[in-house]
Amino acid sequence: MTDPASPTVAPRGEYLVLSVQDVLYGLEAPRVQEIVSLPALTPVAEAPSYLAGLLNYRGAVIPVLDLGRRLGHPARRYQLGDIVVVVLPAEPRGNWHQLGLIVNQVLDVRRWTDEAIEPVPAFEGRGLLRARFLQGIVQLDERMVQLLALEEVLALPADDVPHLVGEIGSEASEPPAAEEGRPASTAAFCPEASEQDRAVFRDRARALTRVAEAEDVTGLSPFAVLELAGEFFGVDLELVREFTPQREPAPIPCCPSHILGALNLRGQILPLVDFRPPLHLPAGPLNPEGKIVILATSEWLLGVPVERVCDVVYLRPDAIRAVPTAVQSVTREWLRGAAPYADRMMAILDVRRMLAEGNLAVDEVV
Repeated sequence: MTDPASPTVAPRGEYLVLSVQDVLYGLEAPRVQEIVSLPALTPVAEAPSYLAGLLNYRGAVIPVLDLGRRLGHPARRYQLGDIVVVVLPAEPRGNWHQLGLIVNQVLDVRRWTDEAIEPVPAFEGRGLLRARFLQGIVQLDERMVQLLALEEVLALPADDVPHLVGEIGSEASEPPAAEEGRPASTAAFCPEASEQDRAVFRDRARALTRVAEAEDVTGLSPFAVLELAGEFFGVDLELVREFTPQREPAPIPCCPSHILGALNLRGQILPLVDFRPPLHLPAGPLNPEGKIVILATSEWLLGVPVERVCDVVYLRPDAIRAVPTAVQSVTREWLRGAAPYADRMMAILDVRRMLAEGNLAVDEVV
């Protein structure tokens, strides 16, 4: 196992803003070692519900907690777009110098002064059990962010994790062998996912077995991978403000057909724009199970409906190739390039150019 130095407890100030089932939490940013896309995990027999499994992380076995379950949220199916935040406890937890937390999104990094942080309200009854996981509450625009007391979140009772020790192999999706007196776990990670999605989970797990010192992570750019009309597209993650469930927009009169209507996002009105026409993709009714990606530039704020939010990937510049000549010329105008994703190619969208030159957005919603 690797044995990194124990970190200094972070001062109050800079926080990573996380989304867990549409609730915002803040995590002390200096306690974060790495943010990775959710890989396949090794299920553990007799584990508590909030322990999602084990991960071979850079040569060391670490437990990965489902932060939502740990904080009392209901169980939910894991998605390719989910994230694992690898954190450093103030003191090693038994054999573990790092632990992982599964979250839905990493939204922002914010700095708050002590004056901006409100105390946690006093709860009665069972609420006291949940309040111990919080150290304060702050206001972010129209929403509240609950700041996590990380050491309490990571405090795993000995009875909950009696046998999470030892090394695991590079095939992190295989369940561990039974120990004497304990039944083996036979469950695969995320068995309800499609075989294609499970293959992506496994590929991520294999990639994470490499020791960090052997990797050059400079110059990587993050992209959100979106599925639209059955095709994969990459969008600069810095342009993505959030993902929200699909909903019916309010109609806007006298607008082109690609302006599907207006959305009310927590009191802010923004247009819902269909990217399919300029990309020469087949049109059709919106998928009620899809997502709306909220994109923000210095000039525009808009929503784009997609079939699925698949992933967050980090690409080196040399991984982005020229757009194939077979792609239609009008479509190529809105692409920065293409990159491999899973067993296919995804097109990298030039969103800023689409909005500036493609007449896709409206200046005013009426």
